[in-house]
Amino acid sequence: MKTDILVVHPYKHHAFHLAAGCKKSGRETKAAFPLYEKGLGYFLKYIPGKIGKKAAGYVHDELHSKDVISSPYWQIRKLLSFLGDPMKFQLSYDTYVAKKLETHAWQAKTIVLLQDHMPKTARAAKVAGIHLWSDQINYSYEAAERIDAHWKMLGIPRVPRDESDNIEILGLADYITAPSTYARQKIEKLATQSKHFSIIPYGVDSRKFFKSDKKSSDSIVIFARTNSVAKGGNLFLSALSSIGRQFIDTLKKSSLRVIILGELDSEVSRLLTELSFDQRIVFSHGAVPSLEVPKLLRQADLFVMPSLSDSMSLACIEAMQSSLPLIITPFVGIDCFANGKMGIEIEASEESIKNALLLAAESFEQWSDWGANAAQAAKSLSWDAYESAIAKTAKTIDFNRLN
Repeated sequence: MKTDILVVHPYKHHAFHLAAGCKKSGRETKAAFPLYEKGLGYFLKYIPGKIGKKAAGYVHDELHSKDVISSPYWQIRKLLSFLGDPMKFQLSYDTYVAKKLETHAWQAKTIVLLQDHMPKTARAAKVAGIHLWSDQINYSYEAAERIDAHWKMLGIPRVPRDESDNIEILGLADYITAPSTYARQKIEKLATQSKHFSIIPYGVDSRKFFKSDKKSSDSIVIFARTNSVAKGGNLFLSALSSIGRQFIDTLKKSSLRVIILGELDSEVSRLLTELSFDQRIVFSHGAVPSLEVPKLLRQADLFVMPSLSDSMSLACIEAMQSSLPLIITPFVGIDCFANGKMGIEIEASEESIKNALLLAAESFEQWSDWGANAAQAAKSLSWDAYESAIAKTAKTIDFNRLN
């Protein structure tokens, strides 16, 4: 296999949009994903339950199956990884792709890798003389230290995050893209050498995420991306346990439903069981197929995400596109967020969340305006805009000049 650009990633994330953007540049583009809706992968979406719904999302309208390398073997391995150890799968896929580059079975002028998921592949690419484009999606030492500090406050020591692979990749990279100013600032602290950067914000599909025609109800629904300590889940639950009754009474509502997106980590799960909440608060939680998230957001009235670090939260911009007011930290990577006009910006603390929830309840009449302002800002955050920016970058980068 020979190509100009090769995009490789063991997970889905925004990699499909990245590959589609590269293809729109006019440069020959191939993608290597372990799962795609082609061959056997086409039929996996018919498996009943969550697995089938997950598999159904592994496709992109503008990324033809002939441009995607996805063998039946890796499709099955990926499917099994949904039930097993994702890290073990990631390591195996990294080794597989690196071998393809080492043996020159796969040849490319430029390879695009996301974060540090595939360090062996990055090293093999450079040895083979392939230009490396590093798309950064994760947090740095500073963010890891912030998260570890919260675990320490909970009395649970954590093993420090090892950034050595990503520091090496940043050193090898010819070009770096990041989705937000917050992400770029953290990455620049790791990329000690002078590097070429572009900030290209992620997007959201406006065909799936839009304002609900939901009628007024005697109940309030909070959509919370708070399933882990890293997402501020412990802070949110502690705050809600403390002021939940006052929050509901201030709103003059009969009940509060809290939808927590994602599987709960051990500490958040423990707190949900051990803390006492007002009897009018009902929780639901768990992993949800991406195809079902828009419907849940349309049921919500308020979005909460007290994250300790996200380069740019897709959940946030999906909530914005759904016209929801937001309660978020500055660590979610939303450059266009306007505090007081789209919701409330908070610190990563229980006290700050309590104050924000009570202020939001007192400002209930502004929620509609906050949500409308958020949706207006989100108009510029489409996947079409993201792919166009990627296409421009892929078309104009002169890697030989950068070296």
